[in-house]
Amino acid sequence: MNDKKRYIAGYEVINSIHIGDKEIVLGMNLNDQDGHYYMLTDCERNELFERYTNSIVSESFIDLAERFSDRLKEQIEKVKIAEKNMPKGFITADMCDTSSDRNYEGEIIVIKAEVLRPECQTQTHQIMRCTGGNGARYEARGHAVFCDNCFTGKSTRFERYDVLGILKPEHYPEWLNKRLEIETVINENPNVFGYGDKHFLPVGVIRKNIGFYTAAKQTSTDKDLGFWCSKYESVYGKPKVEYSHNDFYNACGNIKCDVFKCIENGKNYLPAENELFEYKGSFDKYAEQAHTEKVKKKSHKEAER
Repeated sequence: MNDKKRYIAGYEVINSIHIGDKEIVLGMNLNDQDGHYYMLTDCERNELFERYTNSIVSESFIDLAERFSDRLKEQIEKVKIAEKNMPKGFITADMCDTSSDRNYEGEIIVIKAEVLRPECQTQTHQIMRCTGGNGARYEARGHAVFCDNCFTGKSTRFERYDVLGILKPEHYPEWLNKRLEIETVINENPNVFGYGDKHFLPVGVIRKNIGFYTAAKQTSTDKDLGFWCSKYESVYGKPKVEYSHNDFYNACGNIKCDVFKCIENGKNYLPAENELFEYKGSFDKYAEQAHTEKVKKKSHKEAER
């Protein structure tokens, strides 16, 4: 048990809870000369530093205790929103290869639930792809295991002793299998390009005789995708990705294509001036080979440079 007291600017920490992206801290200093005996602050920390923000002091403990409760409720609501669509349940040892002599690099590994904060003790926070680190090799002296979260894509670090084991393929959850399938499509198809947080494949060209207005009738706003420019924020709300027609076509290499399939959701989209519309109309198949050859030539030129 660690009995060492924690102090922040002379205030002894008497209560704290870490939930979501910050820790809420309540401190006490009965010797404060100005009569500000109690302190409330938010703390964000990583391996290098601690940062304290939104700090207030008071002579009243009850006042700050009430504010502590309000901040806690606010953080709980943020976590509830962030975790709303995340699958629940956690991975246990019987679902993993827990051999101690395995190398982890490139493998789908599982972090022990007990080393995660309570609100993060779910499969979506446990399942990682190991990307390296001395701890990824069982014979190495170091313990660091670097990995990417398979659900969020965020990079993070754990220690080798935090790893439960390698997840057995028969226990891959449905969402993981889907993401790995998408990853395979992206890696195997040179026509796929990334824009925002999604990947797209050029699939169609709209015939000139269809006409703009006919095509427009087959389009609709996809609020789940949320790709529009900020000037539409008053109409649709804040965009999930700030869309730009020029940036979208720059991302795909300025190819002559009208319809693009989103790899993540399987829907077709039509790039407009201010929004990426979902498109359900007809189109001619895009000549993928031409784009593939263009990508290859571009790659060769970049290699020559």
